[in-house]
Amino acid sequence: MALPYNLQWARDDLDKALTKFDVIGVRAGLQEVLTQLSLGVDVSPLLGSVICASEAHDIPCKRMVYTILTSIACKDPETSILVTNSLLKDCSSNNPIVCGMALRAICDIKVATMADELPKIIAIGLANSNPYVRRMAVLATIHLNKVAPQAIKEKGIVNRLYELLRDRDPQIICNSLFALSDILKDEGGINFDMKLIHHLVNSLPKFSEWAQSEALQVISKYTPDSDKERFDIMNIVDPYLSSASASVLVAATKVLLALTDSKQDLQRQVVQRVIPKFITHTSAASPEVQYSIFKHLHVMARRFPAAFKPHIPHFLVAFNDTPYIAECKFEILKIITDEVFARDVIETTARYVLLEKPYTIEASIKLLRDLALSINGAIKFVIMKFRSFFDMKRKNLINQCLIVLPDLMRRVPSALPELVALIPSEPPSDLSGPALAAYAWILGEYGDKVADSVYCLEHVMLKFWDDKKSTKTANPSALPSAHDEQSMMKISLMTSLAKLLFVTPGEARPVLAAALAMGLHDAHPGVKARAHFLFQLLKQDIDAARAALLTAKTSTEPFVEDADAENIDMVFDEYNTFSVVFDKPESDWNVKPEEIELEVDEEEEEGEGHKLEEINDEMTISPEQFEEMWGSEEGIVTVEDSISLGYELELDSFAEAVEEANIRIIAKGSNDEGNTIFAYGYVDGNVALTQCIEKEGEMSFSIKAETEEIANQFKDFWLEFFNE
Repeated sequence: MALPYNLQWARDDLDKALTKFDVIGVRAGLQEVLTQLSLGVDVSPLLGSVICASEAHDIPCKRMVYTILTSIACKDPETSILVTNSLLKDCSSNNPIVCGMALRAICDIKVATMADELPKIIAIGLANSNPYVRRMAVLATIHLNKVAPQAIKEKGIVNRLYELLRDRDPQIICNSLFALSDILKDEGGINFDMKLIHHLVNSLPKFSEWAQSEALQVISKYTPDSDKERFDIMNIVDPYLSSASASVLVAATKVLLALTDSKQDLQRQVVQRVIPKFITHTSAASPEVQYSIFKHLHVMARRFPAAFKPHIPHFLVAFNDTPYIAECKFEILKIITDEVFARDVIETTARYVLLEKPYTIEASIKLLRDLALSINGAIKFVIMKFRSFFDMKRKNLINQCLIVLPDLMRRVPSALPELVALIPSEPPSDLSGPALAAYAWILGEYGDKVADSVYCLEHVMLKFWDDKKSTKTANPSALPSAHDEQSMMKISLMTSLAKLLFVTPGEARPVLAAALAMGLHDAHPGVKARAHFLFQLLKQDIDAARAALLTAKTSTEPFVEDADAENIDMVFDEYNTFSVVFDKPESDWNVKPEEIELEVDEEEEEGEGHKLEEINDEMTISPEQFEEMWGSEEGIVTVEDSISLGYELELDSFAEAVEEANIRIIAKGSNDEGNTIFAYGYVDGNVALTQCIEKEGEMSFSIKAETEEIANQFKDFWLEFFNE
């Protein structure tokens, strides 16, 4: 088969240069092959010419050849043996640069036969006199630990890596630290003694910034035997707080925090000392580095908020802050703001809110809410800002302000008149689902203080009840979520009207009746259940309804979502790791691939548990056959049970849902007894028949099958279908 013209030209140029022993021409030919490779072209037809080019005694040519060979071997496993043989030969080269590059390249190829050869090559490389070869061999042990972990112990590689921690080359020491940390992570990490730690600490000036970060991270895991040793290490590490590298600064801070973990007063002094260093880096670093620095400051602020109070102005949000940096600053300000700086923080945050930057309005309004709840005297400034937001009639600002108003009303009853005065006299337009729910809650809870509250709720009901703008789902045929915004708005609306029935009964009664009527016929089971509950409550005992709906709400406890999580201390202990960025301990985010696959398998199996066998044409039962089988008593086992649904069934929607689970409906209908369904399905090749009768959310069903085991399996499926 003829090669594409672009590959043909590349091969002709490369072959011509090889024939003339023209090194410059070979370089140009290999560059052309790399160009085609970068464009996604399959260059495996040029493998022979590339291997011939590997004979050139030119380091740039070797480097390009190794890149091409490893790419070909990854895409075409059949060529792996040929490629690895070429690389194995170069691993024995007298040129240390070629030997090191070949060793690094061979670790990129996944071949089963390499599990036998690689340990020998690495062992030889670790004993090589040239530091470059030793560096590559140390890094290769990480790959060896993945493909042949048993070889690590058989060849004594771990002991050799411990010996290399005392190597004269600082990069080899760092590579050995990294390799040992990876190899021994399941065995508790590197086993250090005092001499080794002192050697690492004294070697820090020789390391690069990256190596210093790695070494400091390892040193932070060491526990000194005495206070003298602790302070000696702290004195050596202290100058690295002034490093130009943010990673070195954070790693050095980690060491100091770990060394002072048992001495809270001393640890507080460490935090006070490092805060200015962090702030200096935030003014010059890239946004991504700034975010990481602020996240680490946030962790320290949760442990020592008082240490940050002199530095509050540095955390005020700026107009050019990216959304994720602004949100991180809001998290810190929520913790450290005090009465002295409260007004400045509120003013600055309010100005930032007016920019209406994406993804930050909600976080900034929540900060204003948190300051109003936590700082004495801040509520009046927050109300002033909220009033200006409502006067501007900006949709996004009104939405977020309405969402947080219920929290302020519940926690700051002294400011209730001013907060109620913020509610618009007419229902705002274009409100989101959560804002509508909050608006309805406020009118229901404080309807006696808001003029025409019933008519406002009626307007909301007529305009937004069937509005689907806030509840667009990916799958329209799917059952509605228990937590979607539209359903929560409807539930809040019905509950508020029920409360107002005891405030202005003449106005509220017809509106409540209309809302309950729509709720009882709503497709969402949660809305239907709440409408049914309110109707029965008001019907059975009006005094009990009054006591339940108008009970006093004087909560002074912190909100659950705002309370400190239990993992704060765990995240602090895992300082200078991804746990800080994710704000959760490593056990919650570092899931191994096999664990992920296991969870997926379990979910798939669980999903399959809510389906029966697929019914083909041969398994279909006619209504006449169903009637005959249902009436037969010989050799038939009947099992009966019931389930409380909490909502009435919509027959058409229910029929679509059960058919997706491989249940065939024979007949369905409604009468005085309720909704009745006759259906059948197959369990392990055996048919099971069922009759279901549902009335006012209570379902009873009978199942008939040839054996009790089949009938019980179908019953278990039926119960799981409604409880999933």
